Amino acid sequence: MSTQRRFNKNQVCTIRHSINVLNESASSVGARFGAAASTVRRIASGDSYSDIPMARSIPGFPSYIAYPNGRVWSTSRSKFLKSVNKGNGTYFNLRNGSNRQAIPRRGFEQRVFSS
Repeated sequence: MSTQRRFNKNQVCTIRHSINVLNESASSVGARFGAAASTVRRIASGDSYSDIPMARSIPGFPSYIAYPNGRVWSTSRSKFLKSVNKGNGTYFNLRNGSNRQAIPRRGFEQRVFSS
């Protein structure tokens, strides 16, 4: 018997972000997704969908949070970063004080979530 999942990776990341970063209530997030507040709380805590990693801060750039769906949240600006297209690929421009670095999007998830 195969188990069908109700939420995809992007939805799980959105639920976790809404609860854990934006501090929205589980009932309001649940209403948006058509799920019970208890289900949303289990997803946010990682008890459900545990195969999808929780968001992590990016090594060397503590004011950014990486999500397993490839999005990056800036805690200082309270918004998701847009990736920048350059001639040889797509990048996220990150900074930590005077340290600025263009991080390639290709392989980004593997680098952040493999440790």
